[in-house]
Amino acid sequence: MNKSNPAPSAGKIIFTALFSLVALLSAVCLPGQTSLLVTAAVLALCAGGILLTWLPLKKLKLNRPLFGYTAAVLSGVLFFAAVEVLSMNMPYRVLPVAILLNTALITGIILLLTAITGRTAPAGIAAGALVLVLGLINHYTLKFRGTVVLPSDIFSVATAGQVVGNYDLTPDKRMCAALAGILLVFLLLYRTGCRAGKRGRIVSGCCALALLSLVTAVSASQTLSDRLGVSPSLWDQTARSKEIGFLLNGVENIRTMIVTAPEGYSREGAEAILAEHTANSADAGSDTRPNILVIMAESFAELQNVADFETNTGYLDNFYRIAQEPNSKTGKCVVSIFGGLTSCSEFEFLTGCSMRFLESSSAPYQQYIRSDTAALPACLRDLGYTTSALHPYEPQNWSRDTAYPLLGFQEFLSSASPEFVNAGTVRQWISDSALFDEMIARCEASDDPIFEFAITMQCHGGYTDPGYESTVELQGVSSEYGEVNQYLSLLKGTDEAIGQLIETLRASEEPTIVLLFGDHFPSFTSGFYDAFASEQSDSAEDFVRIFSTPYLFWANYDADFSGIPDLLSSNFLMPYLLKAAGIPLNSHQQYLYDLSQTYPVITKHAIIDTAGEHNFYQEGAACYEDLTAYQTIQYYFLFDSSK
Repeated sequence: MNKSNPAPSAGKIIFTALFSLVALLSAVCLPGQTSLLVTAAVLALCAGGILLTWLPLKKLKLNRPLFGYTAAVLSGVLFFAAVEVLSMNMPYRVLPVAILLNTALITGIILLLTAITGRTAPAGIAAGALVLVLGLINHYTLKFRGTVVLPSDIFSVATAGQVVGNYDLTPDKRMCAALAGILLVFLLLYRTGCRAGKRGRIVSGCCALALLSLVTAVSASQTLSDRLGVSPSLWDQTARSKEIGFLLNGVENIRTMIVTAPEGYSREGAEAILAEHTANSADAGSDTRPNILVIMAESFAELQNVADFETNTGYLDNFYRIAQEPNSKTGKCVVSIFGGLTSCSEFEFLTGCSMRFLESSSAPYQQYIRSDTAALPACLRDLGYTTSALHPYEPQNWSRDTAYPLLGFQEFLSSASPEFVNAGTVRQWISDSALFDEMIARCEASDDPIFEFAITMQCHGGYTDPGYESTVELQGVSSEYGEVNQYLSLLKGTDEAIGQLIETLRASEEPTIVLLFGDHFPSFTSGFYDAFASEQSDSAEDFVRIFSTPYLFWANYDADFSGIPDLLSSNFLMPYLLKAAGIPLNSHQQYLYDLSQTYPVITKHAIIDTAGEHNFYQEGAACYEDLTAYQTIQYYFLFDSSK
């Protein structure tokens, strides 16, 4: 009697389908993106994977436990390599000790799951799937935001989910190569997997405990991290993650999420510092209470500050024209972020706090605004102002709907508000002209002086909308920079809306002061900044160019803008705005003003003094005492629950 051929296992069918899917993705997405050689290499990996799937390994009579555990341990190394490829990094660039710690972390998780499940294959595949998901999230975050993913980004998940559809998620060569490689590791685990007996589970658990304890000890101890040279950099997380590995950098940053008081901090000490900063009697303010309109414009930046290019037409003509008027002042606002994390810039402006002393990728509204805070809107509310925030997008974005009332906003208009239901749009976003029209309408309807803080959406990232026709184009370059053309065209639309806003306010009899600044530079995926980078010097101003957005003060009456530095970080804009509006400063605002007279720029990336010199916040430095005092005041302002 002849035996029929056994049906193929479900595992073989699944792996064949997965390798075929990756091959299809590579064949469809990679041509035109990269060289034919890369596409062929990925396809070869997939073909090899399919071949290995059907190879009859049973005939080799392998020592199952030996090969099973060897494959499990080896997969830790391979998963590390794959996640670094996804992180726009090559594994060999990571410091040797960091390679060991990253591998120990992944292998420890695999062995821990082996101890729990009693099988090496499911344990390794589950750990690899976790690494793959984290790697893909980091890959797209680096691609669109330009910064590495950190533990604190957990607070940004909802926001990321809301905007991810606006970006091009087409797989690239790194993703296809990493997917093919990880699938091969999954297949290796599947074909060599074994059951762990009681003794094997105990040994696996003990080894896992040892490896994970090692990583935990290094990550939890600043001293040990420093000695091994694997401490994270709070000021340049992205570059540092390439030196110590994405996963280890993330684990190292867990401890930074816990905000602790500065060394030697006391409430009494903070109050003593503030007591030394009281407004001069000559600065008691005026009887005039002008309307105050602040516009933080999304991705509002002057690309020609960092790149050499020409366009077929101007795109900030109104901005530059208004900047030349007598009742105006323009300069550069230095922010702490690039390409995203908008809420960090508005947090710095509204509170006077600096991201310098907070975790690098903080979501400040979610993490730090937990109770009523004496921010700018709260202070103006107490002076009789109607305080309104306008952001024509989802109210839950960055948890603004819960943070704004705690900051002192009496009203919050979002895309869910009736005022914006029928508003005009540009791409899918509510237009800046519609937002500015609403600001004007609210000014005209208010009997009290009004403070309006508006965050625009028109220039939001994702500049590849096929339905949007660009009016501004780069001259003499290929079509690969279409996203830059689209961004500049959107910026031109914002500029036109600004021009109309100013003309309307110019005709108003209500005294009104306007502050406009950008939240951050736009992020592009086409390599524009590298291709068009202009020559830079070692000056402080050049050092922060990629973080410097334009600011503009303007008033429809004779306001005093003298004394406002040409280069000023976003956390110091508030006291200058209040002084220009004739509003007396409280001790906290006066402290910020006084500090800015010595250090007009204090951001996550830079400390620049009035002489234009770089400073470094380290013991013995000239700025150390002043920066330590600032950190003390900031902790008192944000976290001292006893105040």
